[in-house]
Amino acid sequence: MALLGALPVLADSCLGEEIRVATFNIEDFPKSPRQVPGAFAAILESDADIVAVQEIRSTTVLKHSARALLGPEWKFIASRRATSHRLGVLYDSEMFAVVSSKDHTELEVYRGARPAFEVRLRSRDDSKVIVRVITVHLKAGADGESVRRKQLDALESIVVKARSSGDKLIVLGDFNSTGSADHNRIGKLAKAGRLGWATEKIECTSYWRKSDGCVGSRLDHILTSETVDAAVARGACETEGCGRKPQCPVYREHVSDHCPVTIDLDF
Repeated sequence: MALLGALPVLADSCLGEEIRVATFNIEDFPKSPRQVPGAFAAILESDADIVAVQEIRSTTVLKHSARALLGPEWKFIASRRATSHRLGVLYDSEMFAVVSSKDHTELEVYRGARPAFEVRLRSRDDSKVIVRVITVHLKAGADGESVRRKQLDALESIVVKARSSGDKLIVLGDFNSTGSADHNRIGKLAKAGRLGWATEKIECTSYWRKSDGCVGSRLDHILTSETVDAAVARGACETEGCGRKPQCPVYREHVSDHCPVTIDLDF
Protein backbone atom coordinates (compact mmCIF):
# COMPACT_ATOMS: atom_id res chain seq x y z
CA MET A 1 0.00 0.00 0.00
CA ALA A 2 1.20 3.52 -0.78
CA LEU A 3 2.18 5.64 2.19
CA LEU A 4 0.26 8.91 2.59
CA GLY A 5 3.12 11.35 2.45
CA ALA A 6 1.18 14.19 4.14
CA LEU A 7 1.00 12.28 7.40
CA PRO A 8 3.81 12.61 9.95
CA VAL A 9 5.69 9.62 11.30
CA LEU A 10 5.12 10.19 15.01
CA ALA A 11 5.14 6.69 16.50
CA ASP A 12 7.47 6.28 19.47
CA SER A 13 7.63 2.48 19.40
CA CYS A 14 6.72 -0.24 16.96
CA LEU A 15 5.05 -3.62 17.31
CA GLY A 16 6.33 -4.57 13.88
CA GLU A 17 2.79 -5.23 12.66
CA GLU A 18 -0.18 -3.53 11.06
CA ILE A 19 -3.67 -3.09 12.48
CA ARG A 20 -6.82 -1.80 10.86
CA VAL A 21 -9.13 0.67 12.62
CA ALA A 22 -12.58 1.69 11.37
CA THR A 23 -15.29 4.20 12.11
CA PHE A 24 -18.90 3.42 11.19
CA ASN A 25 -22.08 5.43 11.78
CA ILE A 26 -24.43 2.46 11.77
CA GLU A 27 -27.61 4.64 11.46
CA ASP A 28 -30.28 4.05 14.09
CA PHE A 29 -29.05 0.53 14.81
CA PRO A 30 -31.07 -1.62 14.72
CA LYS A 31 -33.41 0.21 12.35
CA SER A 32 -34.71 -3.02 10.75
CA PRO A 33 -34.21 -6.81 10.90
CA ARG A 34 -32.49 -6.61 7.51
CA GLN A 35 -29.98 -4.07 8.77
CA VAL A 36 -28.44 -6.30 11.45
CA PRO A 37 -26.83 -8.89 9.15
CA GLY A 38 -26.14 -6.23 6.52
CA ALA A 39 -24.30 -3.93 8.92
CA PHE A 40 -22.23 -6.73 10.39
CA ALA A 41 -21.41 -8.03 6.92
CA ALA A 42 -20.03 -4.54 6.18
CA ILE A 43 -17.99 -4.62 9.40
CA LEU A 44 -16.70 -8.11 8.63
CA GLU A 45 -15.77 -7.10 5.08
CA SER A 46 -13.86 -4.08 6.43
CA ASP A 47 -11.46 -6.55 8.12
CA ALA A 48 -10.91 -4.10 11.00
CA ASP A 49 -9.46 -5.01 14.40
CA ILE A 50 -11.06 -2.02 16.17
CA VAL A 51 -14.34 -0.38 15.09
CA ALA A 52 -15.70 2.87 16.55
CA VAL A 53 -19.48 2.83 16.13
CA GLN A 54 -21.96 5.70 16.26
CA GLU A 55 -25.77 6.01 16.28
CA ILE A 56 -26.58 2.92 18.35
CA ARG A 57 -30.13 2.70 19.69
CA SER A 58 -29.71 -0.71 21.33
CA THR A 59 -26.32 -1.57 22.78
CA THR A 60 -27.70 -4.97 23.80
CA VAL A 61 -28.59 -5.93 20.23
CA LEU A 62 -25.24 -4.68 18.98
CA LYS A 63 -23.30 -6.63 21.61
CA HIS A 64 -25.16 -9.89 20.97
CA SER A 65 -25.02 -9.43 17.19
CA ALA A 66 -21.26 -8.87 17.32
CA ARG A 67 -20.74 -12.10 19.20
CA ALA A 68 -23.01 -14.07 16.86
CA LEU A 69 -21.90 -12.55 13.54
CA LEU A 70 -18.24 -11.62 14.13
CA GLY A 71 -17.24 -14.28 16.65
CA PRO A 72 -16.95 -14.76 20.43
CA GLU A 73 -13.60 -12.97 20.53
CA TRP A 74 -15.31 -9.71 19.60
CA LYS A 75 -16.23 -7.51 22.56
CA PHE A 76 -18.16 -4.26 22.75
CA ILE A 77 -17.93 -1.35 25.16
CA ALA A 78 -20.39 1.56 25.04
CA SER A 79 -20.72 5.09 26.33
CA ARG A 80 -22.53 5.19 29.66
CA ARG A 81 -24.35 8.44 28.89
CA ALA A 82 -28.08 7.86 28.31
CA THR A 83 -28.54 9.59 24.94
CA SER A 84 -30.88 8.52 22.13
CA HIS A 85 -27.89 7.51 20.00
CA ARG A 86 -25.00 5.93 21.89
CA LEU A 87 -21.37 5.57 20.86
CA GLY A 88 -19.24 2.50 21.36
CA VAL A 89 -16.15 0.54 20.35
CA LEU A 90 -15.97 -3.01 19.03
CA TYR A 91 -12.59 -4.72 19.36
CA ASP A 92 -10.92 -8.08 18.88
CA SER A 93 -10.22 -9.26 22.44
CA GLU A 94 -7.54 -11.67 21.20
CA MET A 95 -5.52 -8.60 20.19
CA PHE A 96 -6.53 -6.00 22.81
CA ALA A 97 -7.75 -5.68 26.39
CA VAL A 98 -9.59 -2.65 27.80
CA VAL A 99 -7.59 -0.53 30.22
CA SER A 100 -10.17 2.20 30.80
CA SER A 101 -13.09 4.05 29.24
CA LYS A 102 -14.49 7.53 29.72
CA ASP A 103 -17.25 9.84 28.50
CA HIS A 104 -16.05 13.37 27.71
CA THR A 105 -19.12 15.43 28.50
CA GLU A 106 -17.42 18.64 27.41
CA LEU A 107 -18.90 18.05 23.94
CA GLU A 108 -22.46 18.19 25.30
CA VAL A 109 -22.86 21.85 24.33
CA TYR A 110 -26.60 21.51 23.61
CA ARG A 111 -29.43 19.39 24.98
CA GLY A 112 -29.23 15.90 23.47
CA ALA A 113 -25.60 16.20 22.33
CA ARG A 114 -23.42 13.11 22.52
CA PRO A 115 -20.21 13.09 24.57
CA ALA A 116 -16.92 12.02 23.06
CA PHE A 117 -16.27 8.43 24.12
CA GLU A 118 -12.74 7.32 24.92
CA VAL A 119 -11.45 3.75 25.25
CA ARG A 120 -7.86 2.83 26.05
CA LEU A 121 -6.84 -0.59 24.72
CA ARG A 122 -3.68 -2.46 25.69
CA SER A 123 -2.00 -4.66 23.10
CA ARG A 124 -1.80 -8.30 24.12
CA ASP A 125 1.41 -8.59 22.05
CA ASP A 126 3.19 -5.79 23.88
CA SER A 127 1.82 -4.67 27.25
CA LYS A 128 3.58 -1.32 26.92
CA VAL A 129 1.55 -0.32 23.87
CA ILE A 130 -1.76 1.41 24.57
CA VAL A 131 -4.10 2.57 21.81
CA ARG A 132 -6.34 5.45 22.91
CA VAL A 133 -9.48 5.63 20.76
CA ILE A 134 -11.67 8.74 21.01
CA THR A 135 -14.88 8.55 18.98
CA VAL A 136 -17.30 11.41 18.33
CA HIS A 137 -20.69 12.10 16.77
CA LEU A 138 -21.06 15.84 16.28
CA LYS A 139 -24.13 17.99 15.61
CA ALA A 140 -25.73 17.24 12.22
CA GLY A 141 -26.92 19.64 9.54
CA ALA A 142 -25.58 22.46 7.41
CA ASP A 143 -27.01 24.91 9.96
CA GLY A 144 -25.08 23.24 12.80
CA GLU A 145 -21.62 24.55 11.90
CA SER A 146 -21.42 27.01 14.82
CA VAL A 147 -22.36 24.25 17.26
CA ARG A 148 -19.83 21.85 15.76
CA ARG A 149 -17.19 24.55 16.12
CA LYS A 150 -17.87 24.67 19.88
CA GLN A 151 -17.71 20.88 20.04
CA LEU A 152 -14.42 20.85 18.14
CA ASP A 153 -13.04 23.51 20.48
CA ALA A 154 -13.86 21.19 23.40
CA LEU A 155 -12.42 18.19 21.55
CA GLU A 156 -9.19 20.05 20.88
CA SER A 157 -8.52 20.43 24.60
CA ILE A 158 -9.17 16.71 25.11
CA VAL A 159 -6.91 15.75 22.20
CA VAL A 160 -3.99 17.97 23.25
CA LYS A 161 -4.05 16.45 26.73
CA ALA A 162 -4.33 12.90 25.36
CA ARG A 163 -1.48 13.52 22.92
CA SER A 164 0.89 14.22 25.82
CA SER A 165 0.15 10.83 27.42
CA GLY A 166 2.39 8.78 25.15
CA ASP A 167 -0.54 6.58 24.07
CA LYS A 168 -1.04 5.86 20.38
CA LEU A 169 -3.97 8.19 19.68
CA ILE A 170 -6.81 7.77 17.19
CA VAL A 171 -9.65 10.34 16.99
CA LEU A 172 -12.46 9.27 14.72
CA GLY A 173 -16.18 9.29 14.08
CA ASP A 174 -19.00 11.18 12.45
CA PHE A 175 -17.86 14.80 12.38
CA ASN A 176 -20.85 15.81 10.22
CA SER A 177 -18.48 18.05 8.28
CA THR A 178 -20.83 19.56 5.73
CA GLY A 179 -18.69 22.43 4.44
CA SER A 180 -15.33 24.15 4.19
CA ALA A 181 -15.63 25.78 7.63
CA ASP A 182 -15.95 22.32 9.20
CA HIS A 183 -13.00 20.96 7.24
CA ASN A 184 -10.84 23.96 8.11
CA ARG A 185 -11.61 23.46 11.80
CA ILE A 186 -10.76 19.74 11.61
CA GLY A 187 -7.44 20.72 10.03
CA LYS A 188 -6.75 23.07 12.95
CA LEU A 189 -7.61 20.27 15.38
CA ALA A 190 -5.12 17.97 13.66
CA LYS A 191 -2.41 20.62 13.81
CA ALA A 192 -3.05 21.43 17.48
CA GLY A 193 -2.91 17.74 18.43
CA ARG A 194 0.06 16.98 16.16
CA LEU A 195 -2.04 14.39 14.37
CA GLY A 196 -2.16 13.22 10.78
CA TRP A 197 -5.55 13.77 9.14
CA ALA A 198 -5.81 10.37 7.46
CA THR A 199 -9.12 11.02 5.70
CA GLU A 200 -8.42 14.57 4.51
CA LYS A 201 -8.43 13.60 0.82
CA ILE A 202 -11.13 10.93 0.96
CA GLU A 203 -13.90 11.53 -1.60
CA CYS A 204 -17.05 10.60 0.36
CA THR A 205 -18.11 8.57 3.40
CA SER A 206 -21.92 8.81 3.26
CA TYR A 207 -24.91 9.38 1.00
CA TRP A 208 -27.22 12.38 1.24
CA ARG A 209 -30.63 11.80 -0.33
CA LYS A 210 -32.01 15.00 -1.86
CA SER A 211 -35.14 15.81 -3.85
CA ASP A 212 -33.11 15.86 -7.08
CA GLY A 213 -30.97 12.78 -6.46
CA CYS A 214 -28.28 11.36 -4.22
CA VAL A 215 -24.97 13.02 -3.33
CA GLY A 216 -21.86 11.63 -1.63
CA SER A 217 -20.63 13.60 1.41
CA ARG A 218 -17.43 13.61 3.49
CA LEU A 219 -18.84 13.41 7.01
CA ASP A 220 -16.66 10.80 8.74
CA HIS A 221 -13.00 11.34 9.60
CA ILE A 222 -10.00 9.75 11.27
CA LEU A 223 -7.02 11.58 12.79
CA THR A 224 -4.10 9.71 14.33
CA SER A 225 -0.64 10.03 15.84
CA GLU A 226 0.57 6.99 13.89
CA THR A 227 1.88 6.18 10.44
CA VAL A 228 -1.02 5.46 8.06
CA ASP A 229 -0.74 3.13 5.07
CA ALA A 230 -4.26 3.57 3.67
CA ALA A 231 -7.55 5.37 4.25
CA VAL A 232 -10.56 3.85 2.50
CA ALA A 233 -14.33 4.46 2.57
CA ARG A 234 -15.76 0.98 2.15
CA GLY A 235 -19.21 -0.48 1.54
CA ALA A 236 -21.18 1.31 -1.17
CA CYS A 237 -18.75 4.26 -1.13
CA GLU A 238 -16.11 1.89 -2.50
CA THR A 239 -18.27 -0.09 -4.92
CA GLU A 240 -20.78 2.56 -6.07
CA GLY A 241 -18.62 5.67 -5.96
CA CYS A 242 -19.43 9.21 -4.82
CA GLY A 243 -20.79 11.04 -7.84
CA ARG A 244 -24.34 12.40 -8.01
CA LYS A 245 -26.87 9.69 -8.81
CA PRO A 246 -30.62 9.68 -9.54
CA GLN A 247 -31.07 7.40 -6.53
CA CYS A 248 -28.96 6.37 -3.58
CA PRO A 249 -27.52 2.84 -3.55
CA VAL A 250 -29.77 0.15 -2.02
CA TYR A 251 -27.04 -0.14 0.64
CA ARG A 252 -28.31 3.14 2.09
CA GLU A 253 -31.70 1.64 2.90
CA HIS A 254 -30.56 -1.84 3.89
CA VAL A 255 -27.42 -1.00 5.90
CA SER A 256 -26.68 2.68 6.64
CA ASP A 257 -26.45 6.11 5.07
CA HIS A 258 -22.76 6.00 6.09
CA CYS A 259 -19.97 3.69 4.97
CA PRO A 260 -17.31 2.09 7.18
CA VAL A 261 -14.08 4.09 6.87
CA THR A 262 -10.81 2.31 7.61
CA ILE A 263 -7.16 3.12 8.11
CA ASP A 264 -4.21 0.75 8.28
CA LEU A 265 -1.65 1.64 10.94
CA ASP A 266 1.97 0.52 11.15
CA PHE A 267 2.84 -0.07 14.81
